[in-house]
Amino acid sequence: MLYFDVNKTIIMSDKAQYGTSSLDSFLNYLLSDTIWGRINEDSKKETRTLADWSIYSTEPSHQCPSPGLVTFTDFINKHSLLDSSIRIDFINRFFFPLTHVSMYK
Repeated sequence: MLYFDVNKTIIMSDKAQYGTSSLDSFLNYLLSDTIWGRINEDSKKETRTLADWSIYSTEPSHQCPSPGLVTFTDFINKHSLLDSSIRIDFINRFFFPLTHVSMYK
């Protein structure tokens, strides 16, 4: 018997992992996982806000275009102390970065 994970391949949603089955939210997740940026070196993980991550690449890529960069998803999940319920919300609305920054300063 074979098992396949069809999420992010054939089926463009995964409510269990991304908190929504909305196509818009899922596309935002895909973009947030493939757009790379820099973390403000002067910031500390304990006090980081969304303003401490800035876009470096404007073309989506699964490969890091330059050393020291992280995707927006990685920034939210691994380099900040945001509550998990807030994390998913920011990732699902990644395409509206100015909204994120003003909401969590």
